[in-house]
Amino acid sequence: MPLDIKPPRRFRHQALDTSTRQIRLIKLRPGQPDQPQCDISVFDLDSAPPFMALSYTWGPPSPQFDILINGESLSIRENLFQFFQAYSRITDENIQRRPPMRWSNDWDPRGVEYLWIDQICIDQSRVRERNHQVGMMTSIYAGCYGTVIWLGDIRGCPDAPLLLGDSTEQDYRHAARILTLSEAIASVSGHEYFTRLWVVQEVLLSTRRKVLCSHPIAGPVWINWDELWVRAKSHPQEISSKAATYLLDYHDQEHQMHLSYAIKTFNQSLCQDPRDKVYGLMGLVKEEQRLQIDYGKPLEELLLGIMTIFYAEFTEESSHSHYDHHGILVDLGKTWGIMSASLDAFLCDTWVKPMDDRLQGFGNKGYDYPHVRAMGFSPNALNQSITLQEKGFGPHSMISKRDPDYLEPSEWIPTKDCWWYEIDGITYEIYGLIRTSNFSGENIMPEFYGKGVR
Repeated sequence: MPLDIKPPRRFRHQALDTSTRQIRLIKLRPGQPDQPQCDISVFDLDSAPPFMALSYTWGPPSPQFDILINGESLSIRENLFQFFQAYSRITDENIQRRPPMRWSNDWDPRGVEYLWIDQICIDQSRVRERNHQVGMMTSIYAGCYGTVIWLGDIRGCPDAPLLLGDSTEQDYRHAARILTLSEAIASVSGHEYFTRLWVVQEVLLSTRRKVLCSHPIAGPVWINWDELWVRAKSHPQEISSKAATYLLDYHDQEHQMHLSYAIKTFNQSLCQDPRDKVYGLMGLVKEEQRLQIDYGKPLEELLLGIMTIFYAEFTEESSHSHYDHHGILVDLGKTWGIMSASLDAFLCDTWVKPMDDRLQGFGNKGYDYPHVRAMGFSPNALNQSITLQEKGFGPHSMISKRDPDYLEPSEWIPTKDCWWYEIDGITYEIYGLIRTSNFSGENIMPEFYGKGVR
């Protein structure tokens, strides 16, 4: 009679104390590459044992595979499952008996027992815990022993890791016969990993980094991050990703960015939750500009917090112009699907207010700014249903010509567009006439003159 074997129970996280700096760490059990098994424990981050942090892409939500955590079953995504298979083989004792590598690395992740992996160590179903743990990720990646960057297979060029990584002499010679160093660098730096937003701060905050790839025959292959950087610097034309270029160029520097600069620099990087366009960069931003992580906050409210920080930057006359700020806000608004009715009103109040002495009939007449209802471009009639994208809203669109010399007001250059705004039910136009320097040749804020009533 066959035994009635019950499937293992489903793993459930025990709640963390979010009033402290608690984290979970996992430890792989040896000798289980085909069905990874782990133990999970809770530690205070400040007294936790040395651990490695994983930087990787989550990948699509299906298919999923089961692993065992404390003897109970947990479903994870395919890319993470493949990492466990590769990492289990590396940490297994028989890996020590493979042939000698071409060069030895400066540090060895195999000596560290514990791992921190967000997909497992954070209970993703609890928003409060997720807020707490994401808020700690700066400390986690900055305080870990090192970060493993998991790339897995290099599609289209599977031998690239053998040419760039810690391979045997035989494997290296094999790879060198069929591809060039430039091709290998282009293949690795063009990996999907470098398109994702979260990996930016994970790499930049870490003090040690090592890339782990998978080869169909040789198995797991380490690539030393610093070695990859040195080689990539000699072949910059092969790096197509803006984020990859930044990571390789600035990985060894401290990062205290303005929020506006961080968002603008990595605005093309991808993430699943739209809030992560901002939250995923908090570890790189100046401490006084960091926003509290809250995944329950509406996007409009998050945008309001960003605007407040941008306005402080603008009034402090930082190196980033208000045109940069405005463009970033509009891009975020488009990405998040925020319509112009709410965004226009705040942009008017925020960006017109510091320019009130330059907008005739707008600030000098004692108008109350909350009465400003909308702003955009003529010849469109006032219509709150028009989106920012359709309207092309933005001061940067207005500055179509520039003259480096000072011009008398009668000689100022009209632009092809004009703004409209409404106060107390009356719609005004401001025709764009600009100058861009004063008598000393210094750049000044463009000034706008001329008005009409519609």
